[in-house]
Amino acid sequence: MRQAIEEGFILDVLQHYTTYNTYYRLVKAIEDDPKLPKKKATKQLGKFMSLHPHNIEQKTEVMVEHFRLHVKHLLGGKAKAMVVCGSRLHATRYFEAFQRYIKEHGYADVNPMVAFSGKVKDPVSGAEYTEPSLNIDVATGRSISEAQLPERFDSPDYNVLLVANKYQTGFDQPKLHTMYVDKRLDGVQAVQTLSRLNRRFPRKEHPFVLDFVNSADDIYTAFKPFFDVTQLKEESRPEQLEALKHELDGMQVYHLHEVEAYAAIYYQPEHRHKKADHERLVKHIQPAKDRFKSLENDDHQQHFKDKLQAYVNLYAFMSQILPWADADQEKLYSFARELRAHLHIGKKRVQWTLQAMLTFVTTAWSVWVPGPLTSKRATSYRSVDQQRSARARRMTLRYPFPRSWVSSMSVSAPSSRKRTSSFSIKYKPRL
Repeated sequence: MRQAIEEGFILDVLQHYTTYNTYYRLVKAIEDDPKLPKKKATKQLGKFMSLHPHNIEQKTEVMVEHFRLHVKHLLGGKAKAMVVCGSRLHATRYFEAFQRYIKEHGYADVNPMVAFSGKVKDPVSGAEYTEPSLNIDVATGRSISEAQLPERFDSPDYNVLLVANKYQTGFDQPKLHTMYVDKRLDGVQAVQTLSRLNRRFPRKEHPFVLDFVNSADDIYTAFKPFFDVTQLKEESRPEQLEALKHELDGMQVYHLHEVEAYAAIYYQPEHRHKKADHERLVKHIQPAKDRFKSLENDDHQQHFKDKLQAYVNLYAFMSQILPWADADQEKLYSFARELRAHLHIGKKRVQWTLQAMLTFVTTAWSVWVPGPLTSKRATSYRSVDQQRSARARRMTLRYPFPRSWVSSMSVSAPSSRKRTSSFSIKYKPRL
């Protein structure tokens, strides 16, 4: 899983995982500290943060307001969310709570659906529910069948899906950006459920999970067998952002007027975007890139790069929780995201490249050199060829350097007629 994340095939769903306790603490911090930036939306957050929700109505308020403030505008307005409920009855009550809250506040930009199997009877009201009876199509006024639900949820008409023991495995919806968890998750179930967010989609960078039930330690334990989770952001504090920005400003790798010029292009209205904008953005990055190269040694370069990455990661996390009003921090975040892709630390990258290529050649040799034919299956050249071909395919999925460094690669396995084999690789240098 770690290799797939590093090579860009899937997204890291734990990078911006947070428990509700952390969410509450961070918003409370910005409410209580007069030095931290605020705007009108913070008061709306503060109103329900004081509730520290324990029931469905209060959690519904948290989810709806968070979705409207931080999620619905992402992915060009296509971002969607999933609410993981503890039971089918739980899901039906959440669905009704969502509808009531949306109607009371006159919101037209939050449109939920619910997914569960079979019939559910409410022991209090005695009412019976099925998935189609609750999902009434906003376009046709007819019930949406279980088979139609994935397609309708993919449409612009719906953006929140409440699920109970359904769509937590195998559901491929790349527009899913945020997940609200109100169910105990353990082991493989936790990995499968949170992994609904890992599909890639244009502009999708930082999936977000808000967990009302599980602890960070529980999730860490569940994911550890699949890849090494170094940390979950339970100790982040809002004031860390300003401290990181102050330190980066002081290193003088970039100048503030360059950040302002970059932001003036980056944040202009979409209808004013031009093909030449990318070149103009890179032009404002270039002076910082040159200053980075002129730093005294590799250690200084690494220090700046680490701090820049820490700022980008922390801001991306905080911005999904807190309604920031600090324009300077937002501008630096956009500038830093572009700059970090242009920063390479001199000779170390070349040394690693050569080492990676040597490892690849060594691995290839071990695959192609024939071993002793000792098994019964080895009496047939065809079965041996099949085994070697399978090993070759596995090797191409495990070669030890990023795919972006390679322009093309081909392999040919030995056959019963042709006992030799070959591989070729075209290296694309990026210094």
